[in-house]
Amino acid sequence: MKGLILVATAICLLAACKGGKHELSEGQMKQIMWDLSRGEAFHTYYLVRDSARNADSAAMAVYAKILAFHKVSADDFFYTLDIYRNDPKRYRILMDSVNAYGSKQREILFAPEETAADTSAPKVRKQIRSANE
Repeated sequence: MKGLILVATAICLLAACKGGKHELSEGQMKQIMWDLSRGEAFHTYYLVRDSARNADSAAMAVYAKILAFHKVSADDFFYTLDIYRNDPKRYRILMDSVNAYGSKQREILFAPEETAADTSAPKVRKQIRSANE
């Protein structure tokens, strides 16, 4: 009888663990944190200026949309964030990678148009030369 209770308890515990919160990878956290910071900027500079909106509910709606876009539950995100915050070394690495990711995204966004055209020009010239030969 005791063995049956022990097995039933073990099965219940394993089932509870499978349905629990999941730790997100550093890559996922980096992208989510970057998008959340952009969402906060959007909220601060555009949504808060509209006095008819409730600022807190508008912010929560923006955050919910970002998490939904990344297909991550709020529980999983905050669980993972707590893990990173409790380990200062990992948290520092995460924040540094978010900063580097943001710098790279800004570089891509503000790259001059002619730079993009210049990089493809040699390829086009080579294709034209080979077609003419």
